[in-house]
Amino acid sequence: MQNIEKKRIFLVCAVLFTLVVMVVAKDGQCSMYGDCGPAEAGSSKHLNCKYNGPAKPLTDPDGLKILETYCPELITGNNTLTCCDTTQLRTLQANLGVPQQMLLRCPSCFRNFLNLYCYTTCSPNQNNYVTIDYVKPDIPTGNKEAAVATHYYISENFANGMFNSCKDVQMPSANQKALNILCGHTAAECTPQKWLDFMGDTSNGQTPFRITFVIGNTATPPPGTNVTLHPMDAMTSKCSERAFNKSACSCQDCAASCAPIPSPPPTEIESTILGLDTWYFVMGLLYIVFLIVFFTSYLVSYFLCEPQQEQNSFTTVYQNGTQGNGTTNMDGSHSEKNHNQTKYNSEAIVQLSDISYMEKLGAAMERILQRTFTRWGACCARHPVLVIVLGVIIAGGLSAGIALFKVTTNPVELWSSSNSRARQEKDYFDSHFGPFYRIEQLVITRPNNHTKYRHPLPPPAPSTAYVNYSNLFDKEFLHMLLDMQLEIEALTATYNNKTVKLEDICFKPLAPDNNNCATQSVLEYWQKNHTTLDKVIMDEWGFTVMADFIDHFEYCVSAPASTQDTKGLNISCLAVDSAPTFPWVVMGGYDSTNYKNSTAFVITILVNNHLKDEDNEKAKAWEKVLISYLQSKQDHPNMTISFSTEVRTVPLTT
Repeated sequence: MQNIEKKRIFLVCAVLFTLVVMVVAKDGQCSMYGDCGPAEAGSSKHLNCKYNGPAKPLTDPDGLKILETYCPELITGNNTLTCCDTTQLRTLQANLGVPQQMLLRCPSCFRNFLNLYCYTTCSPNQNNYVTIDYVKPDIPTGNKEAAVATHYYISENFANGMFNSCKDVQMPSANQKALNILCGHTAAECTPQKWLDFMGDTSNGQTPFRITFVIGNTATPPPGTNVTLHPMDAMTSKCSERAFNKSACSCQDCAASCAPIPSPPPTEIESTILGLDTWYFVMGLLYIVFLIVFFTSYLVSYFLCEPQQEQNSFTTVYQNGTQGNGTTNMDGSHSEKNHNQTKYNSEAIVQLSDISYMEKLGAAMERILQRTFTRWGACCARHPVLVIVLGVIIAGGLSAGIALFKVTTNPVELWSSSNSRARQEKDYFDSHFGPFYRIEQLVITRPNNHTKYRHPLPPPAPSTAYVNYSNLFDKEFLHMLLDMQLEIEALTATYNNKTVKLEDICFKPLAPDNNNCATQSVLEYWQKNHTTLDKVIMDEWGFTVMADFIDHFEYCVSAPASTQDTKGLNISCLAVDSAPTFPWVVMGGYDSTNYKNSTAFVITILVNNHLKDEDNEKAKAWEKVLISYLQSKQDHPNMTISFSTEVRTVPLTT
C-alpha cells in the first residue's frame, strides 16, 4: 500500500511539473527561426519560419559580424545562442538601411530602435514576448510554416524610452523630424503606440509580416494559448547618453543635450525721484525750466521793450492825392520833375559801399552768363543745320555704348560680388557637387470660386454629417488640374534641330531603377492618375461610400511616406518617382496644419542644372515653351496661375 501511495504522489508531481512546463515560457526558447522565403512571389520581403524549440548556436563568421554590429548585447562569447541565422541577419541589415539614414545622427536613438528588432529577431528568449498568430503553409523551401502575423510584447519602460530618445531627431534633407516619416502621423501627433503600430503594419511598405505591438508591464497571452509571457524590457539609452562609442545626440536632436540656458542677470534697482525714474525726472525738470525761461523772456521783451521805428528817407506817403516830397499837377498826374526826384531819392538809398564783395561777384557772374548764352543762342539761330548735325553726331557717339549693354537677371550676379566670401564658397560647392536645381514652379488658386467642397462622412456618422474643404478639393477641379499637369509634362521644345522633352532635362532621384521626373504636387498622392483619383470603396451593399480621394488625402498628409493607406483603398502616398510628397510643400494658404483649408496648390518641377551655362541651353529651350504654354492659360476661367522659371517670373494676378 505504501508503494502504491508513493506512485500516486509521483504521478501527481509529474503531471504538475508537465503543466508548469507547458504554461510557462522557457528561457532559451524560440518562436521563429530561419528564412521561409518571400511573402509573395517576386517580393523582396521575406518571412520567418515558425519554430518552437531551443535557441541555436550562431557560428557563421559573417552572421556573427552582423550580429556584433547591430545587436552587440546578444553576443555571449564563443557560444552565442540566437533565434536567427545568417540569412535572417542579412535581411535585417538590408531592412535597416532607411531607418539608419534617418536616426543614426542620434546614436542612442538608433541603438534603442535596433534593440526593438534585434530582440524580436535574434534573442534566445524570443518566446518570452513573441507569439505567432497566423502561419502560411506550403512554403516552397520545405515542410515548414511561415509566420505571417505575430504579437510582440514590450514593456512601457522600453517603449517610452525608445520614443523619448527619438522624438526630436531631425532629418535635415527634408527639414523636418524623422518621426514625420517613420510614425505614419505627424511628429506632433505621434505617440509610442502610434509609432509601433505603424512599424508593425505591412502597409508601410517595409514590414514583411504583421506585428501587433502590445505595450505593458504585464502580458496577457492571446486567446487560446496557455503560456505566461514576459514583456521585452531591454535597457534603453537616453538621447543625452553615449551609444556605439559615439558622442551623445546633439542639441538639435535632443533637448536634454542642450546646455542650460543661463539665467538672466539680476535686475538692477533703478533710482527714482517721486516715483519716477531719475533720468525721466531730471529731463522733465530741465524741460520745465526751459519753458519758464523762454516765456519769461518773451513777456519781458513784449511789455518792457519799445519797438524801434526805422526811418526811411525815401518813403513816399500818399495822403489825399498829395505826394509827401513833391507836387501834383492839376490833373492829378505827377510832374516829370517830381518823378525824377523820387527816382533819384530811391536810387540814392543804396550806396556802392553798401554792396558786399560776394554780391559784386554774383552780379559779375550773372553778367558773364548773360553775355555768353546770348552769343550762344544767336550763333545757334544763325547756323541751325550745323547745330542739329553736330548734336546728332555727339548724341550718337555718346549712346554707342548701348550696343554693349547687357541685362543681368541672375540673382546671384545681382546680389553678390564675385569676390565676396559667400560667392567663393558657392562657386566651390557648385564646382564639386553641382549647382542647385533649376526650379519651375506654379501656384494655382481659384479666386473666382468661393464654394466649399462638402465631403460626407462615412458611417457610423449620420448621413447628413460632412466636413468642409476649400474649393480646390472639388474633384472636377482636381481632374482639370491633373490634365494641365500632364500637358505640361508632355511639352516638347526644339534645340539644335532636336526634340527636347522634360524627361531629357529633369532630375530623376532614383534613376535608373525609376526614371520618373521629380515633381512635387498634391496630385502625386494619386500618382497623377485619373483612375486612382476616382477610386472609391463602397459598403457591402454598395450604397454608401466608405472611402474616397479625400480620405486618401487625409491619410497621406499625416503619413506621406506610406506605400499603402489604411482606408481600404490600398493606394500609395508616394509620388511616381517614389519620393514622399510633404503637404507643406504642395499647398499654401492654410492655417496651422489644417490642409483642408488650403487656398493654393503648388506644383514644383526639378530640372537638372549645370555649371557651364551652355549645358543648360536645352533646359532654357524647354522653359521658354513652358512659359508660352502658361501664358496661354492666364485667362483660364476656373483658375489663376502664377509661375516662375529660371528665366522668368510672372506674379500672381487676381
